[in-house]
Amino acid sequence: MKIVAYSDPHSHEHKRHSWISGHGVNSRVEDITTAVQVVYDYADSINAPTVFGGDMFQIKGSVAVNGFNGIFDIIRRRGLRTAPVSLSDLMIPGNHDMSTTDGSKHALEPFANRRNVIATAPMLHSMGDNVTIAALPFPMENGKFSDRKFVANYKMLVEGLSSCAPGHRKILLSHCYTHELMAKHHGVSGDVTGKDLLVDFDVVLLGHHHIHDVIHGDDGRKVVSIGSMIQHTFNDVGEVRGFVVLDTETLEIEHIPIESRKFWAFTGESEISETKAAGSFVRVRVATKVEGERVRKKLESAGAASIVIEVIPVAVKTSRLDLEAGSKDEDIIQKYLDSEWCTTTLDKPELKKRAGKYLSKAGG
Repeated sequence: MKIVAYSDPHSHEHKRHSWISGHGVNSRVEDITTAVQVVYDYADSINAPTVFGGDMFQIKGSVAVNGFNGIFDIIRRRGLRTAPVSLSDLMIPGNHDMSTTDGSKHALEPFANRRNVIATAPMLHSMGDNVTIAALPFPMENGKFSDRKFVANYKMLVEGLSSCAPGHRKILLSHCYTHELMAKHHGVSGDVTGKDLLVDFDVVLLGHHHIHDVIHGDDGRKVVSIGSMIQHTFNDVGEVRGFVVLDTETLEIEHIPIESRKFWAFTGESEISETKAAGSFVRVRVATKVEGERVRKKLESAGAASIVIEVIPVAVKTSRLDLEAGSKDEDIIQKYLDSEWCTTTLDKPELKKRAGKYLSKAGG
């Protein structure tokens, strides 16, 4: 069977890079809701269940009404369509969804229906076809990730799977950072070692880390960072965002991009791509206000969705040429040509020759 997995929409009425649409809704909320709809439409098209890796919303304990209503309606309408138990969907809350410091209350609770299971606590969820998903929500304690809670809940789930027959597919769905991918992408440590989880599971599907990536283990086993559905900030420039499809028979993973507004960052007017800028959120760093005004007009003409101009003056050189009294003209010229002050791409020997002629004429 195939399972569609998505994570980390972080729906919120962002004030920056947004506007109020013709429907009176924050444009960033609409973008995220549209992306969620794409996931469920795809799942319907291949008759597959979905799993959600957490962080549907951005602000803990506070949910934007329009964002909530849009996503709730998508899940409600899917729940009304008849489907076998094996096609029931599964969701776990992420740390941003939680409203209490122990994670016992969260924003996903109203999404539960006859086809959509919400794992507020660790649970085993049968998907049929000899596939069981161990759902492990973000192990929050005192408002933070709890190693103690994660280990205890993980051990309980593994013990519950001990009676599974050989060949039974065991999948872990959780919301945490792995040491491997955090080190690879950000140079910092994570919460757990991904490969350790493959001792007990065939596939591990993780929310929380916004970059889609895969840690490969033995015998085709893998830890999959689902990745967020759309770009959220200028830190995401160049990242392809979307959802994944897991084939439980082959353990193959397919990452499917979602078309949405992109963030682009350029340095200087010459680097700007008007094709990329069209419909996108664009930041350009320039050296002067004059260059900034030219850039703004260029981006407006290209149809950029939002424009950020940052004026960062070129650093002033503080070094100086140390010249000895009585230095010859040719020595002064050579020191200049060899210094950081000289940025020409022209032929330096020829420049030295010409400069010598001009100085000799001036001296004469």
